[in-house]
Amino acid sequence: MSLLFLISRFLDGGIDTVLVEYLNGLCRYTSHDVTLAIGMKMNEAEVFLPRISPKVKIEYLVDSDMLTAYKRAKHHHRKRALHGALDEIILNPVRRLLMRRRLARLAREADVVVDFDSCFSSFMDVVPERAKTVMWFHFSLAAEARRAPKRIRRLRKSMHRYDHIVLIADDMMDEAREMMPEHKERFCRIYNCLNRDTIVEKASAPVGDKRITRPFLLAVERLEESQKDLTTLFKAYALLRNRATAADVPELYIIGEGRSRGELEGLICRLGMERHITLLGFQANPYPWIKASQALVHSSRFEGFGLSLAEGLMLGKVLISTDCPTGPAEILARGKAGLLTPVGDVEALADAMHKVLTDKTLREQLMEEGLRHRRLFMPEQSIADFNRLIES
Repeated sequence: MSLLFLISRFLDGGIDTVLVEYLNGLCRYTSHDVTLAIGMKMNEAEVFLPRISPKVKIEYLVDSDMLTAYKRAKHHHRKRALHGALDEIILNPVRRLLMRRRLARLAREADVVVDFDSCFSSFMDVVPERAKTVMWFHFSLAAEARRAPKRIRRLRKSMHRYDHIVLIADDMMDEAREMMPEHKERFCRIYNCLNRDTIVEKASAPVGDKRITRPFLLAVERLEESQKDLTTLFKAYALLRNRATAADVPELYIIGEGRSRGELEGLICRLGMERHITLLGFQANPYPWIKASQALVHSSRFEGFGLSLAEGLMLGKVLISTDCPTGPAEILARGKAGLLTPVGDVEALADAMHKVLTDKTLREQLMEEGLRHRRLFMPEQSIADFNRLIES
């Protein structure tokens, strides 16, 4: 069977990480012919490209430097308002025309077309009727409707173009069926998959940074406050340090980059935590840091899944997360495989960090349950679910 996966841009986020696991898993466990079509070529920003199996054929819908220059500058936070207006008025129509033509050519050879980041609904009319179409959605639909209502309205109108719509948590599927009952037969749940062997191997890689040898708590988050809410984490951590004996509280490291970095650096200074909270920036291989951490902390307002928590499960770590919609509660077995706290609750998050640092019995219970629960997120299960979907 010939599979064509689509993603608008291939960068360093959670969706991109999960896509790599699916592509590699399909090459490992099936005989499908797999192609990845990337909407726009982002050059050096495509840091995960070497992780993809050589069996996967890579195509670009738009690969002209001129047509992608503004989008690349925007990704690196070097955009200018005038350039953005010119890009939208002049270059965007050209890009869309190229995307449509090249996608139509690729889709002619495909048995299944997978819109992996739900950004191609307006192009799905070029896919032949004989091909099965699948869309993946990676966020809480309710949260996304509050954040970007126009996008959800557009998606709702175009969902009829897909045979199946994959959601990545049971809570997300319940939410979607309630919000969009007219599409409820299209919805299905497939958990994000992670290859534990690969993660364990990468976690053993040497790290030259001596900070990894110190005791630390860790968050692996994009620096994007509209979703990730590191503000609550930083305030909770400062509260923990002020309440506890300083020597008993490890440092707090954050792996990730994003447009809220300046805002978060200012908050660290206002809290007086410059010596204790460290923004490590993007790390191509975060797994040695996860492995070395005393606990992994997640503070999002909303998610689709919460990939870093599942990565922590694979490495047997103690986990703390806000009980945000959707994903973390399922990854943490409703609180049995990790501690859950209310979204935005500084006191509760500080208490949870204190508990896992001081209660050895609790830590052992959480880790033991995590080892049992993580099998749900192994690639064998998710690839089998996807196979059943496309072969039904």
